[in-house]
Amino acid sequence: MIASGPSANRPPHIALEPVFVISRTFRRRLPMSRSALLYTALGAGAILLAGLAVMNGRQDASQDAPATEPTASASAPLAAPPAAAELRNLAFHSAPKPVPAIAYATPEGEGQLSDFNGKIAVVNFWATWCPPCRKEMPSLDALAAGAQEDLAVVTIATSRTNAAQAAAFFDDIGATHLPRYTDTNGELARAMGVMGLPVTVILNRDGNEIARLSGEADWNSDTVKAVLAELIAQ
Repeated sequence: MIASGPSANRPPHIALEPVFVISRTFRRRLPMSRSALLYTALGAGAILLAGLAVMNGRQDASQDAPATEPTASASAPLAAPPAAAELRNLAFHSAPKPVPAIAYATPEGEGQLSDFNGKIAVVNFWATWCPPCRKEMPSLDALAAGAQEDLAVVTIATSRTNAAQAAAFFDDIGATHLPRYTDTNGELARAMGVMGLPVTVILNRDGNEIARLSGEADWNSDTVKAVLAELIAQ
């Protein structure tokens, strides 16, 4: 005996075999005219063929569908340097955040945070009336004094602090290595989500924010230097 084979490979007449069985059964058991019997057989055959077509279509689609590969996440979480665990208030973001293209004032005119692309940038927002700002500023000045070429230490006075006030503040504390940038109307600080002072953000080489520290810190400590060295080495 020869097997009929898979349904997808059978000739059409094999698929109609159940129709002939139905026809013979009706002829034996029910008194029907030949025309009624023919219509019944044709209707059953049409239903059966439609069902087979759907089944074969599903089988072909499953065979032809390409295998899918797992895709990587669009933005992998950032890995904070191990030394960052020792800095209580330093928080690394799950993904880099773009910074606003808003200008701040410089002694020469205007600047933007994108001016530091290509470097790791430590950007400090401060004000002359802020006691924690005064306390941490000497450590920022010391960090800037010993900074490598790949590191920028950026200080931006905000919250109604103008250029003359910022200059007098730096002269008073003896800071000579920090830029005297101002965001007097606070536009950049607000766009950056700075709610209190001081706030320091760290930008990667693409100019995106990767970490933030709210409050004062010893920016010239060995721990901070270790964190920045690891970021520079990445």
